[in-house]
Amino acid sequence: MEELNEHGHGTHVTSRHYREAEGLLRKSRFEVTFVGKHGGASLLDKLVASNERIRGLADLVPGWSPGLAVHFASPECARVAFGLRIPQVCISDCPHTVSVDRLTLPLVDRLVTPRIIPYEAWKTYGVQRKAITRYDALDPAVWLKRRNIEKLNIEELGANPNRRTITVRYEESYASYLLDKDASWGIDILDALTSNFGEYNILVLGRYEEQLSHLAERFGNKIILPKETIDGAALLKATDLFVGMGGTMTVEAALLGIPSISAYQGGHLYYISYLVKQGLTQEAHTIDRLVESAKELLANETKRKLLAERSRNILDRMEDPIEKIMTVLERFLKI
Repeated sequence: MEELNEHGHGTHVTSRHYREAEGLLRKSRFEVTFVGKHGGASLLDKLVASNERIRGLADLVPGWSPGLAVHFASPECARVAFGLRIPQVCISDCPHTVSVDRLTLPLVDRLVTPRIIPYEAWKTYGVQRKAITRYDALDPAVWLKRRNIEKLNIEELGANPNRRTITVRYEESYASYLLDKDASWGIDILDALTSNFGEYNILVLGRYEEQLSHLAERFGNKIILPKETIDGAALLKATDLFVGMGGTMTVEAALLGIPSISAYQGGHLYYISYLVKQGLTQEAHTIDRLVESAKELLANETKRKLLAERSRNILDRMEDPIEKIMTVLERFLKI
């Protein structure tokens, strides 16, 4: 948005009502139009919410007369842009979101994605190699390179500043690609952490109101559960160990040099495999492995210092994805 505005292009920004996205966007300086809502865990509710959002966008977009649609694999944006013959560019690092990608990628004119994801991963969705532009970076490099991130004061969240902190990013359990996975995985992880690391601040970032209520009832004062949307990167700066059940924050932690464990149960993620290969994060697919890795990472101070140096070097070498993205957008905007 910043780059497009600086290049003289007007933008109309939309999002759906979704707890964390809405909380962060309301803190930004951009004017955002909220259209529709997240459908929750029910397949029927997802279908209805998607249809309602398509209708809402269809009512708005013709009045804006956009020359280009840019989205992050939004089925609704893709459908409206396709229906109104508006060129569209999709930015995505998620070939694992099968349902969303099947509804979105066959309609896009250009896909922009990290180079670590092979062309073959996108071909299954009908995206040909000639329609893909890649950059030598992971997505969080965009904001990690641009921001001077200051460490969050964890006392403001109710944490004890004299204790070390384990931050846990809870899984996106309502996502279509996790609906058939083990519903107890996240609870089992928190049981293990509270049992083995009770002397630590265990800070859990939930995603939905229902999650927050359930975790608060289940764990009480054994965990710290922020109710407000907070700056994740600033929190990571104050974190001694990060456990991620999703993707993006695990990448952030790894690139910031924070010892991290990926406990994602949705299958293969290209960017996590890359981080593991680079020695920036570890994977744990069992509770025993998770506890073993956590103890190792928290105890080895020498390894922590080496990790910080390695992550800094890798992040420095990454290109700015925005430059590559803008090259693609400008090409379409001049057509």
